[in-house]
Amino acid sequence: MKIIIIGIPDKDIGFNKEQLEQINATVHFAGGKRHYELVKKYLPENHQWTAITIPLSKLYDAIRNCSDTFVVFASGDPLFFGIGITLQREFPDAEIKIYPYFNSLQMLAHKAGIPYGEFPTISLTGRPWHKFDQALIQGVKRMGILTDRKNTPKTIAEHMLKYNYNNYKMYYGEHMGGEQERVETLTLQEALKLDFKHPNCFFLEKTDDKIPRKGISELDFKPLDGRPKMITKMAVRLATIALMRLNN
Repeated sequence: MKIIIIGIPDKDIGFNKEQLEQINATVHFAGGKRHYELVKKYLPENHQWTAITIPLSKLYDAIRNCSDTFVVFASGDPLFFGIGITLQREFPDAEIKIYPYFNSLQMLAHKAGIPYGEFPTISLTGRPWHKFDQALIQGVKRMGILTDRKNTPKTIAEHMLKYNYNNYKMYYGEHMGGEQERVETLTLQEALKLDFKHPNCFFLEKTDDKIPRKGISELDFKPLDGRPKMITKMAVRLATIALMRLNN
Protein backbone atom coordinates (compact mmCIF):
# COMPACT_ATOMS: atom_id res chain seq x y z
CA MET A 1 0.00 0.00 0.00
CA LYS A 2 1.38 3.39 -1.02
CA ILE A 3 -0.06 6.71 0.14
CA ILE A 4 1.11 10.08 -1.18
CA ILE A 5 0.13 13.16 0.86
CA ILE A 6 0.60 16.54 -0.82
CA GLY A 7 0.33 19.70 1.25
CA ILE A 8 -1.06 22.73 -0.57
CA PRO A 9 -1.87 26.37 0.29
CA ASP A 10 -5.27 28.03 -0.02
CA LYS A 11 -4.73 28.95 -3.66
CA ASP A 12 -3.53 27.28 -6.85
CA ILE A 13 0.26 27.50 -7.10
CA GLY A 14 0.70 24.41 -9.27
CA PHE A 15 2.85 21.36 -8.57
CA ASN A 16 6.47 20.48 -9.16
CA LYS A 17 7.55 17.77 -11.61
CA GLU A 18 7.78 15.01 -9.01
CA GLN A 19 4.34 15.80 -7.59
CA LEU A 20 2.78 15.83 -11.06
CA GLU A 21 4.31 12.42 -11.76
CA GLN A 22 2.68 11.08 -8.59
CA ILE A 23 -0.67 12.60 -9.59
CA ASN A 24 -0.52 11.22 -13.13
CA ALA A 25 0.41 7.74 -11.90
CA THR A 26 -2.97 7.05 -10.25
CA VAL A 27 -6.69 7.76 -10.41
CA HIS A 28 -7.38 7.55 -6.66
CA PHE A 29 -7.52 10.86 -4.80
CA ALA A 30 -8.93 12.40 -1.62
CA GLY A 31 -9.15 15.78 0.04
CA GLY A 32 -11.54 18.40 1.31
CA LYS A 33 -14.07 20.26 -0.81
CA ARG A 34 -11.80 23.30 -0.94
CA HIS A 35 -8.86 21.14 -2.03
CA TYR A 36 -10.84 19.63 -4.91
CA GLU A 37 -11.65 23.03 -6.38
CA LEU A 38 -7.94 23.88 -6.33
CA VAL A 39 -6.55 20.66 -7.81
CA LYS A 40 -9.25 19.18 -10.07
CA LYS A 41 -7.75 20.60 -13.26
CA TYR A 42 -4.56 18.61 -12.59
CA LEU A 43 -6.34 15.26 -12.11
CA PRO A 44 -6.80 12.65 -14.87
CA GLU A 45 -10.25 12.59 -16.49
CA ASN A 46 -11.13 9.19 -15.02
CA HIS A 47 -10.14 10.13 -11.47
CA GLN A 48 -12.02 8.88 -8.42
CA TRP A 49 -12.35 11.44 -5.63
CA THR A 50 -13.08 10.66 -1.98
CA ALA A 51 -14.21 13.65 0.07
CA ILE A 52 -12.55 13.80 3.48
CA THR A 53 -15.31 14.20 6.06
CA ILE A 54 -15.79 13.24 9.70
CA PRO A 55 -15.91 10.38 10.54
CA LEU A 56 -12.97 9.26 8.40
CA SER A 57 -14.23 5.71 7.81
CA LYS A 58 -15.07 6.45 4.15
CA LEU A 59 -11.50 7.61 3.53
CA TYR A 60 -10.05 4.59 5.31
CA ASP A 61 -12.20 2.21 3.25
CA ALA A 62 -11.22 3.91 0.00
CA ILE A 63 -7.53 3.56 0.83
CA ARG A 64 -7.88 -0.09 1.90
CA ASN A 65 -9.76 -0.95 -1.30
CA CYS A 66 -7.17 0.74 -3.49
CA SER A 67 -4.67 -1.57 -5.19
CA ASP A 68 -2.85 1.41 -6.66
CA THR A 69 -1.17 4.51 -5.23
CA PHE A 70 -3.58 6.72 -3.27
CA VAL A 71 -2.98 10.49 -3.29
CA VAL A 72 -4.33 12.70 -0.49
CA PHE A 73 -4.34 16.50 -0.68
CA ALA A 74 -4.04 18.35 2.63
CA SER A 75 -3.70 21.92 3.86
CA GLY A 76 -0.17 23.08 4.61
CA ASP A 77 2.01 20.57 6.43
CA PRO A 78 0.20 17.20 6.78
CA LEU A 79 2.34 16.33 9.82
CA PHE A 80 1.46 19.53 11.69
CA PHE A 81 -1.67 18.40 13.57
CA GLY A 82 -2.86 17.14 10.20
CA ILE A 83 -4.13 14.18 8.21
CA GLY A 84 -0.60 12.82 7.83
CA ILE A 85 -0.44 11.85 11.50
CA THR A 86 -3.88 10.24 11.31
CA LEU A 87 -2.98 8.12 8.28
CA GLN A 88 0.34 7.06 9.79
CA ARG A 89 -1.55 5.83 12.83
CA GLU A 90 -4.29 4.10 10.83
CA PHE A 91 -1.94 2.50 8.27
CA PRO A 92 1.32 1.80 10.15
CA ASP A 93 2.58 -0.65 7.51
CA ALA A 94 1.85 1.54 4.50
CA GLU A 95 4.52 3.30 2.47
CA ILE A 96 3.69 6.97 3.03
CA LYS A 97 5.44 9.82 1.23
CA ILE A 98 4.72 13.41 2.22
CA TYR A 99 5.21 16.66 0.31
CA PRO A 100 4.70 19.43 2.90
CA TYR A 101 3.87 23.08 2.42
CA PHE A 102 4.02 25.88 5.01
CA ASN A 103 1.42 25.44 7.74
CA SER A 104 -1.03 28.24 8.52
CA LEU A 105 0.76 29.44 11.66
CA GLN A 106 4.06 29.64 9.79
CA MET A 107 2.48 31.78 7.07
CA LEU A 108 0.83 34.01 9.68
CA ALA A 109 4.18 34.41 11.46
CA HIS A 110 5.87 35.38 8.19
CA LYS A 111 3.22 38.02 7.49
CA ALA A 112 3.19 39.42 11.04
CA GLY A 113 6.96 39.21 11.57
CA ILE A 114 6.63 36.86 14.54
CA PRO A 115 9.51 34.60 15.73
CA TYR A 116 7.19 31.59 15.80
CA GLY A 117 9.85 29.25 17.16
CA GLU A 118 9.20 30.88 20.54
CA PHE A 119 5.46 30.10 20.41
CA PRO A 120 4.33 26.62 21.52
CA THR A 121 1.34 25.41 19.51
CA ILE A 122 -1.96 24.33 21.04
CA SER A 123 -4.58 22.77 18.79
CA LEU A 124 -8.25 23.27 19.65
CA THR A 125 -9.28 21.61 16.38
CA GLY A 126 -11.67 18.94 17.61
CA ARG A 127 -9.80 18.81 20.90
CA PRO A 128 -10.73 19.63 24.53
CA TRP A 129 -9.70 22.82 26.33
CA HIS A 130 -7.48 21.39 29.07
CA LYS A 131 -4.08 22.02 27.41
CA PHE A 132 -5.09 25.58 26.60
CA ASP A 133 -6.41 26.18 30.11
CA GLN A 134 -3.23 24.72 31.57
CA ALA A 135 -1.12 27.11 29.48
CA LEU A 136 -3.14 30.09 30.73
CA ILE A 137 -2.87 29.00 34.36
CA GLN A 138 0.88 28.47 33.97
CA GLY A 139 1.21 31.96 32.52
CA VAL A 140 2.62 30.92 29.14
CA LYS A 141 3.67 34.18 27.50
CA ARG A 142 3.25 33.17 23.87
CA MET A 143 1.28 30.46 22.06
CA GLY A 144 -0.02 29.59 18.62
CA ILE A 145 -3.65 28.44 18.43
CA LEU A 146 -5.30 26.22 15.81
CA THR A 147 -9.08 26.61 15.64
CA ASP A 148 -12.13 24.92 14.14
CA ARG A 149 -15.75 25.86 13.49
CA LYS A 150 -16.69 25.26 17.13
CA ASN A 151 -13.62 26.62 18.90
CA THR A 152 -13.46 29.90 17.01
CA PRO A 153 -11.37 33.01 17.78
CA LYS A 154 -14.48 34.62 19.28
CA THR A 155 -15.29 31.57 21.44
CA ILE A 156 -11.70 31.37 22.66
CA ALA A 157 -11.56 35.11 23.45
CA GLU A 158 -14.85 34.81 25.39
CA HIS A 159 -13.40 31.88 27.34
CA MET A 160 -10.28 33.86 28.25
CA LEU A 161 -12.17 36.98 29.29
CA LYS A 162 -14.61 34.93 31.36
CA TYR A 163 -11.70 33.94 33.60
CA ASN A 164 -10.06 37.40 33.50
CA TYR A 165 -7.20 36.45 31.19
CA ASN A 166 -7.44 39.77 29.36
CA ASN A 167 -3.70 40.42 29.31
CA TYR A 168 -3.05 38.94 25.86
CA LYS A 169 -3.13 40.36 22.36
CA MET A 170 -4.05 38.33 19.30
CA TYR A 171 -2.28 38.10 15.95
CA TYR A 172 -5.09 36.82 13.76
CA GLY A 173 -4.93 35.29 10.27
CA GLU A 174 -7.49 33.72 7.95
CA HIS A 175 -7.20 32.00 4.56
CA MET A 176 -3.43 32.08 4.98
CA GLY A 177 -1.64 31.75 1.66
CA GLY A 178 -4.91 32.28 -0.22
CA GLU A 179 -6.51 34.99 -2.31
CA GLN A 180 -8.68 36.10 0.65
CA GLU A 181 -5.83 36.20 3.16
CA ARG A 182 -6.32 38.62 6.07
CA VAL A 183 -3.97 39.41 8.97
CA GLU A 184 -4.84 41.64 11.94
CA THR A 185 -3.55 42.46 15.42
CA LEU A 186 -6.40 42.58 17.94
CA THR A 187 -7.22 42.92 21.61
CA LEU A 188 -9.38 40.14 23.01
CA GLN A 189 -12.27 42.60 23.25
CA GLU A 190 -11.87 43.39 19.54
CA ALA A 191 -11.80 39.67 18.76
CA LEU A 192 -15.32 39.37 20.22
CA LYS A 193 -16.59 41.61 17.40
CA LEU A 194 -14.46 40.05 14.67
CA ASP A 195 -16.21 38.96 11.49
CA PHE A 196 -13.94 35.96 11.01
CA LYS A 197 -13.94 33.40 8.23
CA HIS A 198 -12.65 29.84 8.09
CA PRO A 199 -9.99 28.55 7.99
CA ASN A 200 -8.21 30.72 10.55
CA CYS A 201 -5.57 30.61 13.27
CA PHE A 202 -3.88 33.05 15.62
CA PHE A 203 -1.02 33.73 17.99
CA LEU A 204 -1.48 34.97 21.56
CA GLU A 205 1.14 37.10 23.27
CA LYS A 206 1.04 38.45 26.82
CA THR A 207 0.84 42.21 27.25
CA ASP A 208 1.67 42.10 30.98
CA ASP A 209 2.23 39.58 33.78
CA LYS A 210 -0.96 40.27 35.67
CA ILE A 211 -2.25 37.16 37.45
CA PRO A 212 -6.06 36.83 37.34
CA ARG A 213 -7.62 36.85 40.77
CA LYS A 214 -8.71 33.41 41.96
CA GLY A 215 -11.07 32.92 44.84
CA ILE A 216 -12.42 35.46 47.34
CA SER A 217 -10.06 37.40 49.57
CA GLU A 218 -10.33 37.00 53.36
CA LEU A 219 -10.94 40.75 53.51
CA ASP A 220 -14.21 40.31 51.60
CA PHE A 221 -15.74 38.08 54.30
CA LYS A 222 -17.53 39.40 57.37
CA PRO A 223 -15.70 37.79 60.33
CA LEU A 224 -17.19 36.60 63.59
CA ASP A 225 -17.43 39.30 66.22
CA GLY A 226 -14.20 39.47 68.19
CA ARG A 227 -12.54 36.76 66.06
CA PRO A 228 -11.28 38.61 62.93
CA LYS A 229 -8.86 35.89 61.76
CA MET A 230 -11.09 32.87 62.29
CA ILE A 231 -11.62 31.86 58.66
CA THR A 232 -10.48 28.89 56.59
CA LYS A 233 -7.52 29.86 54.38
CA MET A 234 -8.14 30.56 50.69
CA ALA A 235 -6.11 27.57 49.45
CA VAL A 236 -8.25 25.20 51.51
CA ARG A 237 -11.47 26.87 50.36
CA LEU A 238 -10.50 26.57 46.68
CA ALA A 239 -9.42 22.94 47.05
CA THR A 240 -12.67 22.08 48.85
CA ILE A 241 -14.82 23.64 46.14
CA ALA A 242 -12.81 21.86 43.42
CA LEU A 243 -13.29 18.48 45.12
CA MET A 244 -17.05 19.08 45.25
CA ARG A 245 -17.05 19.09 41.40
CA LEU A 246 -19.83 21.64 41.17
CA ASN A 247 -21.27 22.33 37.73
CA ASN A 248 -22.39 25.85 36.89
